[in-house]
Amino acid sequence: MARRHLTLAVLLVAPRVASAEPTGADLAEALEMAGAQTAAIDAAIDQSVATTSRWLAAWAATEAAEDGALGRAGLDAAYSGWWDTSIQDVPTAFAIDASSRAELGYTISRRGELRGIATSGGAVTIRGMLEPEAADQVAPFELTASYDLERRPALTDPRNGLRAASTSASASVRVPLIYYRSGRNRHAFWESRLGGALTQQGDRVLQQHHFDTRVYYYCRVRAGTASPFCIDALVWNATGVTGVDKALIHELYPLRLAGVPVGLGLGLDVAAGGLTNTGSMTVSKDDQPIQTITSEDLPQIFVGAWDARLHGPVGGAGFEARWRRAGWVSLDGDLTIEDRASASISVRAGRTSLALSGFVADTRWWTTMADPGYQARTGGGELTVGRKIADLDVVATVGAARSFYATMDGGAPTDTGLGVRGGISISRPIWGQPEE
Repeated sequence: MARRHLTLAVLLVAPRVASAEPTGADLAEALEMAGAQTAAIDAAIDQSVATTSRWLAAWAATEAAEDGALGRAGLDAAYSGWWDTSIQDVPTAFAIDASSRAELGYTISRRGELRGIATSGGAVTIRGMLEPEAADQVAPFELTASYDLERRPALTDPRNGLRAASTSASASVRVPLIYYRSGRNRHAFWESRLGGALTQQGDRVLQQHHFDTRVYYYCRVRAGTASPFCIDALVWNATGVTGVDKALIHELYPLRLAGVPVGLGLGLDVAAGGLTNTGSMTVSKDDQPIQTITSEDLPQIFVGAWDARLHGPVGGAGFEARWRRAGWVSLDGDLTIEDRASASISVRAGRTSLALSGFVADTRWWTTMADPGYQARTGGGELTVGRKIADLDVVATVGAARSFYATMDGGAPTDTGLGVRGGISISRPIWGQPEE
């Protein structure tokens, strides 16, 4: 008889709190905050597991009744069709992972800016799977949530807010209308992801509403840890923004490929389509529309968009190269389009890790409809060395770049400068298993 399964996974990382002079008391406060958040998530997980257990018991009773009425052969025949199979293949078990992390450190720039850091940060991912015996690489159902308190922009970050610390939180749920699996093959129709995000920086607040759709996707799961090969057809990602101004950003991809083998153990992810800020998005609550989002006082654009990523192991090192065009509305309400190429390589020997990354970017942004637009080019690189000592991670970084964030503090980045920044931090997991 066809089997029904559910798998659920959770990943937690805690909030960040910045301090001019980090002390043991700062870390203790961060640990206490993360502990309170962890307790709340534990309670939610316990309630979810209890609810699921009752649901499974009811399902088992129904299945036993069906088995007795139809017989084994009759029940198998009832589930043999495509539509019946897609309906009965829904999650029925949960797998949960969680962790959180606290960090102390300092960052210094060539301009003499010294900033102490006492942080914790967090994210939760809940994945609904179909195979409890072994983790499936393609999860049909997914719930995510994350938060990040008092994070300062990095030297390599794109232009997206003030030169100041920000606080953000987000959540989303992804579910297909129809999901079908056969052996290593996975199919889904009309998959949607609904979500939202809130970011605060100083007295500015930006709220995002996400609605992403894939009309069809196919994935073939591979053995071991190899990335699955996937084909997405008719992809539409929409983000509505409210805060300083209202705006809407659409990404449209007729076709998107992932995990295409290109030799030497490398895989290629590639997509091509368009990017526009036209149209509208209606936000509803309790099936009642509460607001309509359109791009206000911004020029209408429609430009080509692409995303190409080459990744995989090279001679024992992890390698990634990416070239993409992305669009967003920044915290100061500006419409931004950026072309960015980046590459990174990382190696690990025992408890020591080394990573080298670099990027170049061409950024354009508009403030108002009448604005002719601005353009800036940035680029640089960063070296990171890490060492695990017991359950502590000691990380040292040094980077140089022409960046929007060459200065750590200030207002909206309207120009670029040459920045050099170094830092050292000590972090440790405060919940869950430490990474090896």
